[in-house]
Amino acid sequence: LHLKLANLNLARLENSQRLVGLGDWEYDPVSQNLTWSEGLYQILGLPLTAFPPNAGTFERLVHPDDLAAFRQAKKDAARGSHRMEFQHRIIRPDGEVRYFQQITETSRDDQGRPIRESGTIQDITRQKLSEAALRQSENRHLNMLMLSPDSHFALVDDHLTFVNRAFCTLMFARMRPPWKS
Repeated sequence: LHLKLANLNLARLENSQRLVGLGDWEYDPVSQNLTWSEGLYQILGLPLTAFPPNAGTFERLVHPDDLAAFRQAKKDAARGSHRMEFQHRIIRPDGEVRYFQQITETSRDDQGRPIRESGTIQDITRQKLSEAALRQSENRHLNMLMLSPDSHFALVDDHLTFVNRAFCTLMFARMRPPWKS
């Protein structure tokens, strides 16, 4: 009964991870055993049977522009940071670029030696692409306003604020010196 429940719980966990684009990993520094969840294989775009879990395999997928920061985060975790949270990209074997949010934790013994490392990786590609599309749309809108002969804006407390013609008329009327009335 316990084995059946454990298998059911594992199946639920794997399904949940698949639905939200999560994967996890765990590393035992003593035995040097690394395990990856099925969800991690899926978001990496790797077949479950073709690649045994390997730190080198994962690192080869990290986007070249993010590799230095990724390696630095690994060094920081090895030096004593118990929890690290960072973002990076990978390039899947099919060439698709994916964005990841990674959280890693290191458990240590009484002497400060790592006894267990674990991490959760979430595919945040949709979020990053949506943010980029929003920035592009905002920039396009801003450019249209700035280039329009009918646009009016004011700099208030170091913030650019767009205003209408009535606001400008009112403000400039108030700013007119009394001798020019």
